[in-house]
This record gives sequence, structure tokens and C-alpha cells, in this order.
Amino acid sequence: MVFGFNSEITRDGTSYHVQSELRAAERLLDTQIFVGGRCVGRRAALLTGGEGLSEEDIREQLKEQHRQVLTAVRAGELERLLADSRPVLHWLGVQVRTQEQTMLVRLRVHPVPASILARLETAEGPRASVEAAAAPDGTVELEFPFDAAVFTATLFVQAKTAGGSIAQKFRLHRK
Repeated sequence: MVFGFNSEITRDGTSYHVQSELRAAERLLDTQIFVGGRCVGRRAALLTGGEGLSEEDIREQLKEQHRQVLTAVRAGELERLLADSRPVLHWLGVQVRTQEQTMLVRLRVHPVPASILARLETAEGPRASVEAAAAPDGTVELEFPFDAAVFTATLFVQAKTAGGSIAQKFRLHRK
């Protein structure tokens, strides 16, 4: 099951090549936009509907995503469409588990799929690094060792999605 869509479109004197394909291993619908052979943007979305989708259902989802990008180019709204697919990272909270001497940090990233790399640093230096993949709803749980020094730590988080990456830092402190 290998298929995709390719279209050429011109808007305001600029020629765009729009290419959409299924990345089956990641269950990802991937659309790339090229100008002069250079990729200027990407729109990606998870395949929806579970494991039992027919080839025609998959083709229709990919076709719809391809059509949305073409419509955005025609309307001069490509930047808005691409901005919607750039990663956004939200802090959901932290839970300290004193008996286990761990701290659970909860985040949400959009869009998914996304991979997360997080590093916890205190005044003494790096404490721990964690890698994780976001759940289908975008939530991520990161577990770190916990002791009193964590109350003055900084958490550095990088999220990578098909639409790009974002890096943020969060300062931890007592309530």
C-alpha cells in the first residue's frame, strides 16, 4: 500500500509543489510544501480510525489533508495553516512521590506524534535526562529522581514533531 499525492500550484507568481504521503510505520499523514526544490513547510497528522482502516479510508484521509494544504495555498493562508502544526508545549503539573523518591512531571504537546527530551538541572549541574513519546492525546509523563535540591531545579524540555521543534524551560519551586 504505497500511494501519495503530488500537485503543482502557483500563487502570486510563486510555484508550490505539494507532496503528500502516508508514513505507515508511524501511522502518519505527511504533507510537505516545496518552493524551488526547498521544503518551506510541513503538515502532519496521525491517521485516525484505529488499526482496522481500509486502504480506501487511509487514501481519503490523506487526500483530505492534501486538499486542505492546496486550499490554504490558493487562499494565501499557508502561513496560518503551517502555524497550526508547529509544536506547542503546555505544563499540566507535577506530582511528588516522596516514598518512591520520584517526581512525575506532566506536559501536553500539540500536534502529535511528538518525541520529548527533558533534562533536569540543579545548581550542582545536570541531574537526570528522560526521553518519552507523547500519548495519542498529546500527554507526556516524565519521571525524575526527587530530593530537596529539585525545589530549585530547572527543567529543560524539547519537543519534536513533524511540524518542527520547540524548547522551553520551567523553573521548579516549592508552593
